[in-house]
Amino acid sequence: MEEMHLREYVRVLRKHMWLMLACFVVVLGTVALGTYLQRPIFRATTRALLDREAPRVVNFQEAGPSGEPLEVFQTQVQIIRSRPVGQRVIDTLDLKSKKPELALAADPVEAFLGSVSVEPVRNTRLVEIQVEDPDPKLAAEMANAVASAYVYQNLELKLYAAQSEVSSERRGSIRFYPDGSSTGGRITVAAGERKYLVDVDWLTGRVSINE
Repeated sequence: MEEMHLREYVRVLRKHMWLMLACFVVVLGTVALGTYLQRPIFRATTRALLDREAPRVVNFQEAGPSGEPLEVFQTQVQIIRSRPVGQRVIDTLDLKSKKPELALAADPVEAFLGSVSVEPVRNTRLVEIQVEDPDPKLAAEMANAVASAYVYQNLELKLYAAQSEVSSERRGSIRFYPDGSSTGGRITVAAGERKYLVDVDWLTGRVSINE
């Protein structure tokens, strides 16, 4: 009886052998094609130093990875992943032309920020900015651009110049003349606790920088 069952199994296998073989080939081919078409994703990493706000006493539970107040750390991380930073990176690198899928996205800035992550470097005020992309060179460019945009976002610039050289609330200039004189003025550049004063003498055109 067992021999008859075995023969029946063999007969069924022989009858459907080509069908089973075809199914095996289709599955194997699908897996191979998917593996071939799947693009590897590269992760580029750069580091940025978080700006320190005015110090204050905090409880240990309120401290971030570097001992900073937790809200300070979280605020700076949110700035790194903010829309102004993302938009500046897209514009600076012209990402919409380099990444067509970004141009087609309903929200290009949000789509770009989805590839950006921020991780703290333990016991420091540094964070690692990571960007993922199939192009390793572009991933590195985007990571560096995010760090640069973050620094720019934290800069505060003020210009005091002659009224005739101020064209709007956000634009002005200091003009230098062939005889060495200038329209004069002062540029204040502030980042975190540090502040630089760039003074231009109207009579001599001399430029001095004071911290």
